[in-house]
Amino acid sequence: MQKEERILFPLMRQGGHPMIGQPISVMRAEHDDHGGHLQALEKLTQGGVPPEGACNTGAPSTPARANSLMT
Repeated sequence: MQKEERILFPLMRQGGHPMIGQPISVMRAEHDDHGGHLQALEKLTQGGVPPEGACNTGAPSTPARANSLMT
């Protein structure tokens, strides 16, 4: 969000700029890359499901709460 606040939003407030597509492209690539990291983390943690017998300190108290954390 810092890049958006420092670079993109000021350009947008000024009515755009011929080069506004460049920071947008970089930020989109970064977001996609981050999504890939999150998918890898989900795979490594078997979807975030703790192993049998794991400590449940801090675990979501309801299935609905667990779902809200994943979306």
